[in-house]
Amino acid sequence: MAKKPAASTEVSADHRVVVLHGPEAFLRSLYTDQLKAALTKVHGEIEIVRHDGKACQAVDVLDDCRSFGLIQQHKLVIVDDADEFLKSSEDEEDDVPPAAPARKTNRQLIESYCASPSDSATLLLRCGTWRGGKLDKLIPEVGTVMACEELSDDRAVAWVGRRAPSRYQAAIDLATAALLVERLGTDLGRLDSELSKLS
Repeated sequence: MAKKPAASTEVSADHRVVVLHGPEAFLRSLYTDQLKAALTKVHGEIEIVRHDGKACQAVDVLDDCRSFGLIQQHKLVIVDDADEFLKSSEDEEDDVPPAAPARKTNRQLIESYCASPSDSATLLLRCGTWRGGKLDKLIPEVGTVMACEELSDDRAVAWVGRRAPSRYQAAIDLATAALLVERLGTDLGRLDSELSKLS
């Protein structure tokens, strides 16, 4: 079993289950790229498997987590719209005949998986909204839950100041960063696009 990851606000190759949630899609994408880079640094080339949370079942996702890749030694299994994937559906329960044994929901299967995740895979759940419940206690034992919230104006200005040199090797002064945020708002995708043009 993988060692317990240290509590942090960053993704790590030690994490076996990661949740990225919130309205800021650019941050979800940025943290996903950081996780891919961290896993690649530790494991070499990784296999990436994607699932649509609106259409997939937990058994398929968990099969991907538990099965071994043919070439790569580690998998990153991504579920988008994870809020839909984990939502208990009353319709699903209504379709089950009364005499049938109770079938575990996607949420219950993922909760069971979090108690003993595969060492050869990292499960990444991405969504706009998050209702963690029991998962909020289970996931920090084997990974992390990170909020990708919209930034305040001050934090967006600071982000622009850090992003310009780290991503584009260009300096930007505080007044220019503040003007950029004033004109474009705090949407990081728009700000990053403009930084790319300016650099």
